[in-house]
Amino acid sequence: MPYLNIPENTLPASISRLIGSLRGTFENDITSNVDSLGDSFKNGCPNAQEKLTLLTKLNNIKETSVNITDRLNRFRKITPPLKNSSRGILGLVAGLKLIPFPPFFPGGKIADALNLVKELGIQLKNTAESIETSLSQANGLQDILKKASNTSERIDTALELCELASASGTNPPPDLVNLLVNGTSSESARALRELNDIVGRDAGPTPTPTDTSSEVETYTGPDGQPYIIRIVQVKSDYTRAPRRQAIAEDSNGKKRFESSKSFSSSVEVLKREVKFRIDNSQV
Repeated sequence: MPYLNIPENTLPASISRLIGSLRGTFENDITSNVDSLGDSFKNGCPNAQEKLTLLTKLNNIKETSVNITDRLNRFRKITPPLKNSSRGILGLVAGLKLIPFPPFFPGGKIADALNLVKELGIQLKNTAESIETSLSQANGLQDILKKASNTSERIDTALELCELASASGTNPPPDLVNLLVNGTSSESARALRELNDIVGRDAGPTPTPTDTSSEVETYTGPDGQPYIIRIVQVKSDYTRAPRRQAIAEDSNGKKRFESSKSFSSSVEVLKREVKFRIDNSQV
């Protein structure tokens, strides 16, 4: 809307363009890649070259998901301060209008000043609402994100089972591997049970997760709190193969944040995820 006393705010339009660009990137990069990930398992466990290509795509999807979600969350954090400031300003203006100023006060100048401040309050409110409208248009991305997360979890589990089978000299049935990744929820659950029975839950050597680097890193959160980020091995919820997880400990050595568990994600992706959780723990 045009304002009489203050310039038009270009922030809502800029953020709207950025959100639209993020949405396009997310939809194009994630959707196209997620739909192709399951192809590597249609004939059973992937070979070495297929696995390398698969892991590259999988890590790119996870990195893109975290980065775009992080940026959208940063935009979401803009609106509460704008709304609070708007309410405070408009409340102040309403209160000042009730004050009976003495006759010698320059009434015209006071009115102009109040109108200017009121326009500022209205502009802050409109800016917050415009940003919220732009963000609401990106809500559909949550469905894509859930699909990517579900596919990634199935692939992680399939890779665990394929590595267990390789370590024990077992040849898992290709149709079961395919169903684990590409089947319905019930088909995938049944395939997981049967594959675990084939490779054995408690017997034979266990593989180590891909990319087992465990260097320690220091990271400072938005509140100035330093954290030690390290990579640890944790028990898988689905097989006897271990998974990796990034954890963030405070200065007292207490675990405060953790990434998801993964057999296939790179160390950098897991660290990026736990940093994202640290950054978004502050309102």
